[in-house]
Amino acid sequence: MTYGLDTWYTPPRKEVGRKRNTGSVRALKEFQKLQRIATLDITGALRTSPTDLLDLHAGLLPMDLLLKKICHRSSVRLCTLPSSNLASQQLNHYMRHPAKKFITNTQHMLNIFDLNPKRIEKITPFSHFVSQLLPFTTHLSASKEELVEQEAADNSVIQVYADSSRLDGNVGAAAVLFRTQSINPDKTLWFKLGSDRDYSVKDAEAVGCVLAFWLLKDENQLSISPISIYTDSQSLFSHSKIGELNLAHTSQISS
Repeated sequence: MTYGLDTWYTPPRKEVGRKRNTGSVRALKEFQKLQRIATLDITGALRTSPTDLLDLHAGLLPMDLLLKKICHRSSVRLCTLPSSNLASQQLNHYMRHPAKKFITNTQHMLNIFDLNPKRIEKITPFSHFVSQLLPFTTHLSASKEELVEQEAADNSVIQVYADSSRLDGNVGAAAVLFRTQSINPDKTLWFKLGSDRDYSVKDAEAVGCVLAFWLLKDENQLSISPISIYTDSQSLFSHSKIGELNLAHTSQISS
């Protein structure tokens, strides 16, 4: 029901000098009625129960805050678009020359949330031709012995190892960074996901790789020196061409 919400819904607000709220007041009331029906069924409460209490016990955001959150998220996403995007150019036009009549919903959102596209970091999408090679390669070792030999011959300047574990009913992940000819790790990160009833080892393996990339975020040698990431998770490569071979016990990412 909230599909395309930012194009037709304006969060109600009370403007200066007006007694009534402006915006999509009627639409909000209809949404609140629907959520009240749902929360009554979820909680089994009496029909005379207060709406805010029903939302609280059902674990749901009040409808006005939920719709406002969706509109805010969409507006921020538009502000992060690169300057070459037509929507970004339109936002900059609204900031320089705001319309006084026939105001679009996008301009309303900028005013309601006090957003300035020039003060928000732009996210440039990464694109490449299919014929171009990616800036990294993946390799799956056929056996543990082969992996040990490859790791011993690896001359990467930086080597990062990621892994997960399950102990005493809890699941966690860790990553360590080694530099060339270093015995002790230079950096270490670990993260506890929670109970193994809520998280699996596969979840922790993915988090371990995220930690590995996080260790590399401040390295200045990413573009000039080879870097290797080691993980024993085959599930991370299950959708790749290499993963379809189903050969490996341990995987390696080199960039």
